[in-house]
Amino acid sequence: MKVLLAILLLASTAHADDDRLANRETMIAGFGLVSMQVDGIANSGMAVQPTLTRTFDRFELQVEYLLADLRDDSMRQPGSILHRLGFSGRYQAARARVDRSMTLDFVVEGGVGLQYLERDDGDVIGRNDLSLGFGLRMLSDVTHGRRAFMGLEAMFRGLVTPSGDKAFVFVFGVPFGR
Repeated sequence: MKVLLAILLLASTAHADDDRLANRETMIAGFGLVSMQVDGIANSGMAVQPTLTRTFDRFELQVEYLLADLRDDSMRQPGSILHRLGFSGRYQAARARVDRSMTLDFVVEGGVGLQYLERDDGDVIGRNDLSLGFGLRMLSDVTHGRRAFMGLEAMFRGLVTPSGDKAFVFVFGVPFGR
């Protein structure tokens, strides 16, 4: 892992004017795991997360929707369904390019979100959160002539609410776009 990070940090950057992967729109179909506190009670579960991203060279703006089932199968404690709408700014802290048709990016992000929790006991909770995250993404240009690409992404994100509840989200996704 240290070698990979060293390669990414030492990698040179391509110029945006002739780089097909520098300015792009991306959709990411993601799925993963969530561990979250709700009023101090920890739950975990599976999640799906569609994401839209607009990249401007190294800076990215994104909007994501996270849907997670945080119910305990044994029903020993109340669970919930989480709906989260998030807005993030991302920065490609390091990237390696191969022939301007493939990129490996180390990404850091920060953002805000709105959570809507439907609890098993009938309560509904709406709350804000702050998020910080990091991850790796590989994209490859899959066409010759037309601009289209796809790849893989793995992101880890931590969330914290004003009440002090914390959440950890790991999402594995398939980005694609033009």
